[in-house]
Amino acid sequence: MNLYELTYLITPELTNKEVAEFNDEITELLKGAGASLCGINSPKKRNLAYEIDSKNEAYLASIDLEMDSEKIKLIEEKMKKEDKIIRHLMVSKEFIEEEEEPKETTKEEKEEKEEGEGEGEGEEDKKEEKEEKEEEEKEKDKKDKKNKKVKLNEIDEKIDEIL
Repeated sequence: MNLYELTYLITPELTNKEVAEFNDEITELLKGAGASLCGINSPKKRNLAYEIDSKNEAYLASIDLEMDSEKIKLIEEKMKKEDKIIRHLMVSKEFIEEEEEPKETTKEEKEEKEEGEGEGEGEEDKKEEKEEKEEEEKEKDKKDKKNKKVKLNEIDEKIDEIL
């Protein structure tokens, strides 16, 4: 059995009592088709975003149910034939288990992991490569800082000239 949600719009021309009775008819139809009802949202009158069959408002209702997929077509056909229903939609609901987000690893954790993976002769080479990369990064950072300072000094001089 699969989990579904049936949402439908009922014509606004019915009274509240007639809408409640009609909603009961729909639930009985579903039960008769072998569905087990999980939740029922009673019909509420809503304004529509656009006209449907020359109507600006309708009663919105939805039912969560569990049933065999073979019987869905039968329900769909009966919903289409019903004059009191303006529109309907049957969707399959799936439970998606939330996975834990991967933990961000720090630079130190990455290094420790890489150190643990490399055993034997290649281990020393990897350490040397890491150290070289770190030194290169530090040198680039120093150059960038000097360039920024030079630019600031140039800006100060130009401001002085202007003033």
